[in-house]
Amino acid sequence: MYTIGTWLIVIGLTIGAWQYGGIHGKEIAVGKVTGFEPYSGNTRGSPTYSLMADFPDSTGATRTYRANFGLQNTGYDVGDRIRIYFDRNNPADCGVLSFGYRFGVAWGFILLGLTLLLLAGGWTYGNRWMETLLPTTVASSK
Repeated sequence: MYTIGTWLIVIGLTIGAWQYGGIHGKEIAVGKVTGFEPYSGNTRGSPTYSLMADFPDSTGATRTYRANFGLQNTGYDVGDRIRIYFDRNNPADCGVLSFGYRFGVAWGFILLGLTLLLLAGGWTYGNRWMETLLPTTVASSK
């Protein structure tokens, strides 16, 4: 369990570092959610939607962000303020800048790994504590 927990933490940290590297040095603007369009790549049957938002680029021109994935609940409503990161030289290279969108998967791996480490540690040290608290009273027969 220690090995799996450690690997999950490493995977989570790697994903988080990759996400951070993709955002670091980019421009950040506050935009506005303008709507949701049905996501055409949905194969699960229940409706999913891609978020759309307008944001100003470095020149002040209005750009539109369209998610290339679909969610049942995007976490936003039409009219909500939304932070968008984008490449100054290519504003079409953009994305939502929120903890959940950028680091949610990484955080999930890290928490799952920590949970496994805590469980394994709890069992290991719990057994030692039980042996101290409730020592063996009968000698083993060999």
